[in-house]
Amino acid sequence: MRNITTTKMCAAAAMTLLMASCSPRVTTKLVNASRLNEPIVPPDSVWVIKQGEQVPNAAEPIGSIQLMDDRQRTSARDKQMMRLAQKTTARYGGNGLAITDGYKPWGQLGWQMTGLMLYLPNKEVDTLRTNSLEELTKRMEIAMRTKRSARIAPANVWELSMGYGFITSKVTDYGSGADVKHMNGLEWKLLYGHTWSSGCGIGIQYSGFRASNGPTYSMMLSYIAPEFLYRVKLNRLIFKLGVGAGLFVFTEEANNYEVYGHRITGSGSQVGGGLHCTFGLEYMMTKQWGLGISMNEVMGILPEPDGIPVDSSEIYGIYRINFMGGIRYYFGK
Repeated sequence: MRNITTTKMCAAAAMTLLMASCSPRVTTKLVNASRLNEPIVPPDSVWVIKQGEQVPNAAEPIGSIQLMDDRQRTSARDKQMMRLAQKTTARYGGNGLAITDGYKPWGQLGWQMTGLMLYLPNKEVDTLRTNSLEELTKRMEIAMRTKRSARIAPANVWELSMGYGFITSKVTDYGSGADVKHMNGLEWKLLYGHTWSSGCGIGIQYSGFRASNGPTYSMMLSYIAPEFLYRVKLNRLIFKLGVGAGLFVFTEEANNYEVYGHRITGSGSQVGGGLHCTFGLEYMMTKQWGLGISMNEVMGILPEPDGIPVDSSEIYGIYRINFMGGIRYYFGK
């Protein structure tokens, strides 16, 4: 039998995705710069025209504005973003702001807004008269929805992958008392994942690993777990990040294997818990089929067996990294 301990921690152990705390970013595109730095109203007096509301017929476009904030979304930051949009509009000489699109690209993380900065001689709305600017805002809304939908990954995916794994834990051979430096082997994984339009999703995976150290000893690692994932599409590429925790099974087989001067033949298993994280890149060859590669980290934590000393700074278990490639089948919108 073998004593396997690890002092490494998988990135999935924390089960937390950290995002950089960036200041809000503002991008503008002017079509009329004649009023630049000539504010006609203070920022808090800029009239905000929400989506679905009518734009006054006399409105004159100054330019477009886009704001993005990757921080944790709160009501206070929502107000901060709106004040920033009003301030920018006022600086360019506008007194109206028509929101053409506002959404949360990371679910509850982050916010993005686009709109038109306007000069409003008056606020009169006549629905019987032609309003070219109203048509422009509708076209912008459609364009933004089309652009955003192009970044949404397919709703469902089946993933079948194979590759090679490397155990990085300390593995001790009881027969010789020496550390086993190379315990690597074949990896495989089957996963189903569902993604919502926000890019966040959930799935379930089964992964396996098998390695041997000569003809007398082999091990197999099995892992099944739910997975919380994030997937975003860029043209034909899909970027994926996933983390999860589940059931970990360690099985070893001995064939005339020497332990403390005795020869042993047989098999045994231990059951524990596991953590994992994965980073992947996929290429959609068609709407239904794709190829993908991934790097995965899996840490299995096992009960400490009687009679095997484990240092207080160590965890009895197995940590491995693997690199895999395989096919993807997509379905659903």
